[in-house]
Amino acid sequence: MLARPVLPRAPPSQRTAVTTAPSPQPRLAAERSKNAAHHSLQGNRLSKHAATVACAAFLVGHSRTRRRRQRQNRTLRQASPYPDGRYDPAAAAQYFEARPTMVVARAAEFAAEGAGFAASLLMDSQTGNLETNAPQRARELTSLLVRLGPTFIKIGQALSIRADLLPPAYLTALTELQDSVPPVPTSVADE
Repeated sequence: MLARPVLPRAPPSQRTAVTTAPSPQPRLAAERSKNAAHHSLQGNRLSKHAATVACAAFLVGHSRTRRRRQRQNRTLRQASPYPDGRYDPAAAAQYFEARPTMVVARAAEFAAEGAGFAASLLMDSQTGNLETNAPQRARELTSLLVRLGPTFIKIGQALSIRADLLPPAYLTALTELQDSVPPVPTSVADE
């Protein structure tokens, strides 16, 4: 319930007396007074109702604004798969499940980048030039890993010491990833 404002009263010396002329018809005057009081109460109820509606509208609007801000804050906190700054597989899974188009776009990027390299290897295998083109393909693989980003560079670094898995030409090319990797801009690292 809304409180009525308290108006200051004038000091007794400044108050004026209100006089009313006697009504010729006391019964009619009493009825008018009763109707006026009734309308006054109705108007008062309406103004209370209007005030209640206005207050409710404000609160609903305020509540919507608060919920919108909370969603925005959640979104900002979720602007990274690791909002707390540490590895959390559940948070990462939730982040990427909410962004399937981002996952598909990145997978398409991998496929597009790797398709050319895979086609070259297939062509070398079919023509019998796998050994002769190995140094060139190794340089292409190193370049591909650098283009795909830091995770793939790390994979290339790990493969560069696995002589049991790769031919010597690939080991030589991938060894370059150990010490001559181009720097990653901070903005990319923050993503």
